[in-house]
Amino acid sequence: FQVTGDAFFATIARETLDAVLRDFTESDGAFRSGTDADSEGREGVYFVWTRTEIDRLLGNDAAIFRRAFGVTEEGNFEDPHHPRRSGEEGMNVLHVVYDANEIARQDGTPLDETAARLAHGRRVLFEARMKRVAPGLDDKIVASWNGLMIGAFAYAGRVLGEIRYIEAASRAADSLLRTMRDSNGRLLRTRRGERSKIPAFLEDHAFVADALVDLYEATFDGRRLAAARELVDAMNRLFEDVKEGGWFHTGSDVDPFLTRGKTPTDSSVPSPNAVAARVCLRLARFSGDAALRARAERALLLFRGAMERSPGATLGLLVALDLLLHEDGEIAIAGDPANPATRELVGVVQRAYRPGAALALRPANGDAAIERLVPWLSGKTLVGGREAVYLCRNQACDAPITNREELEHALARH
Repeated sequence: FQVTGDAFFATIARETLDAVLRDFTESDGAFRSGTDADSEGREGVYFVWTRTEIDRLLGNDAAIFRRAFGVTEEGNFEDPHHPRRSGEEGMNVLHVVYDANEIARQDGTPLDETAARLAHGRRVLFEARMKRVAPGLDDKIVASWNGLMIGAFAYAGRVLGEIRYIEAASRAADSLLRTMRDSNGRLLRTRRGERSKIPAFLEDHAFVADALVDLYEATFDGRRLAAARELVDAMNRLFEDVKEGGWFHTGSDVDPFLTRGKTPTDSSVPSPNAVAARVCLRLARFSGDAALRARAERALLLFRGAMERSPGATLGLLVALDLLLHEDGEIAIAGDPANPATRELVGVVQRAYRPGAALALRPANGDAAIERLVPWLSGKTLVGGREAVYLCRNQACDAPITNREELEHALARH
């Protein structure tokens, strides 16, 4: 959505995040792990529909809904453990065959009317589905998966201008940092109910730290950046391979396996080494800490061969490499974050697609704590009493910008 401006992608992002808030969020804000595929002893039946059900529930709207979402009497879903009997109606996984624009064009009807009928149909089916026996819930809280989700909510919230997503990310981060650390402050891997256990792995430290950087850039709460740096320092202390570079998956403070593994490839989640390198580079850009950048460079050099041989399997590392090679600079905002004029400029910057830029805010009256974490904020002040944005590269800044239109043009050029 940032790149194309196509609202379809923003809609999918919102619907996905809303589903997570509805179905996968604990009362304290942490995110649960998932659900089963089975309910009532059968796979997938919670999510599928017969043509008869659609017709009964939607009445006059059933025909266009079936056409839009590919519903047929034969169906498109087979449960391998319960084959369909002769004459039995088939089950359908709803999928978009024609969107509202195409249905409206085919039928010669107004787009608004067609879209409203399809949206109404989805609401009716959703309410009917909620009355079914739901699949079982895996309510385990996993630190690394929460990190991925916190980062997604924080980033989506800033891009879409949805404060509720940023608040969800903040609540989850608070829950994780409050309940998933031992008496020494060591991050823990899992939690169920009130009990947290298992020393966290590399991926937990890296994913949560990276998410906290996203959360800082969405909220400008310096505590998030400080917590990210604390986790990265622990990550380097516990997991770094000081001889060859990169990071081991298990910490030096736990009983060792036969070997301490270290892999560059992505799986169902990004490579922990890739995210570790990325978050080191991000924090180095904020702090100017050359040692963090050097750690990331060593890891990328170590895994250079894997990236050359299997780029499709090492996309996480390539993202980190892109961050290293393509300097998107620093963006400093000076102003009161509660002021509407400041929020307007912040919104322009946060919505722009600048994946490698470090984004920070210096309050109008200064903040010594954030300036220690982000030294290049020093001297970034209001201009004539007005909020200002400084676009910089390697801490060399253009003239400050104080109005929205000029900022939009500058971001497009910079």
